[in-house]
Amino acid sequence: MHTSVLILTVIFEIIIIGGVTFVLNKRSSLKGEDLATASRSLPAIAIAATQALTCLGGGHIMGMPGNGSAFGVAALWYVIASGIMIVLMMCVSGPWIRRLGFSNIPDMFTKMFDKRTGILISAFCCSSCFGVLTCELQGVGSVVSAITGSSIALGVLIGGIIGLLYVIFGGMEQIGWVNVFNAIFMYIGVFIAVLYLNGIIEGGWTTVNEAYAAEPWKLELFSNGETWRVFIIGTLVAGMFNQMVAGQSGQISASAKNVNTLRKAAIYAVPMNAIFGALMLALYMGTSVTDYATIPGSPGFQTMSMVVGELPVWLAAWVMAAFAAAMLSTVAVQLLTLATIFVQTIYCRYWKKGATMKMQNKYIRIVIFVTFLFGTAMGAILPEVSAAMTWLFAWMLPGCWMFIFGIWWKRSKAAAFWSLLICGIFNCFWTFTKLPYVFHLEGNNNSIGLLVVSILVYVVITALDKNAEGPFKKLYIENRNACVADDLVK
Repeated sequence: MHTSVLILTVIFEIIIIGGVTFVLNKRSSLKGEDLATASRSLPAIAIAATQALTCLGGGHIMGMPGNGSAFGVAALWYVIASGIMIVLMMCVSGPWIRRLGFSNIPDMFTKMFDKRTGILISAFCCSSCFGVLTCELQGVGSVVSAITGSSIALGVLIGGIIGLLYVIFGGMEQIGWVNVFNAIFMYIGVFIAVLYLNGIIEGGWTTVNEAYAAEPWKLELFSNGETWRVFIIGTLVAGMFNQMVAGQSGQISASAKNVNTLRKAAIYAVPMNAIFGALMLALYMGTSVTDYATIPGSPGFQTMSMVVGELPVWLAAWVMAAFAAAMLSTVAVQLLTLATIFVQTIYCRYWKKGATMKMQNKYIRIVIFVTFLFGTAMGAILPEVSAAMTWLFAWMLPGCWMFIFGIWWKRSKAAAFWSLLICGIFNCFWTFTKLPYVFHLEGNNNSIGLLVVSILVYVVITALDKNAEGPFKKLYIENRNACVADDLVK
């Protein structure tokens, strides 16, 4: 048990979270009126760090080693998809979310289509967010388990508590500025660890190259046909498109000062996200030629065990705190997004109409706490599934194409509703039956099936719908007040 590493890891996180919260309180920033979107005031650096770290968590820390073990350097396609995704959501969908003034995706879809579509997309967003929340908490649990040798359940509880502290005091503003400091902290630590690893491995990185030379396709980004079939295509489709209208990405975009802030932030966010994934793959490839590759557990767990077992205590604690920070940032945003959708889109719209912002903030904090309790409980008992993140991402593909077609082509209320419903049923069939094998798309490829079905259903129903309306972009140009959030109507 490496108790000192665990203590330092927790201290690192508490200092950053506590320090930022203290400073914001001194500035009276946390006494503002908008917990959900920081009163739409976050600058580019805070938006960039939050989008980059929210899209950077268990999928990078646990997924990159797992994918690296199976597919070698081709695992970087997950990182490439993630980078493209950030560009799309900060330069395509994000500006519209910010321009229209909604605090979350369901409210925007309610305005674009109708209430039933808004409610249904709320279910998709919340399901995806909660799934990501439990996966990230499991990842934090793995960090603690690798350090202490204890159960993952204990780590999930510790991670959940720190994730709660990450968001409960100041909402999106607190998350944004904690992420700025965590991003700087984590990148320096992991980069030093990769350099340090060269001295730990006998023969350095030359040994790694020689080990992988036995399977040369694992050192090629374009790999082989089988890898494209079972991994790369599905990963690209799910990774590139899902976050365009995911609940968490929409709420972060809504928190920016303006549209130009979002576009500027994309320049920082893409390398912030992608470089970390490449560093994680390097750490795993170094681990794979050591004795740690033979210990029981996933490749991600083996990598963390190597970090704790071989690096100096100060550096091991730094790196493990960096891993925890990457996942906790995602945990915090999921908690806030779930609470915002429940409170603003559902509770205050249909049951507590006229609730003041102060009352909404109170309800949001209550829901954050309840979600934290439920999420940590589920994260502790669910089995670890390395492919879960990509599977969860794919659920938001129908919403992505509804948004694209609705903004630039036509809006059909019938098409929007039935696209979500049919795609949800289809994904269940794809997941729990032998349907993927019929199309020779076994593997983590539900995104491919959803891509085809979501486009086909929306286009066909819209083309047949005599009541379909024109593109939302055109309506915005002609009658801005018919499109924007109520508080922006002039």
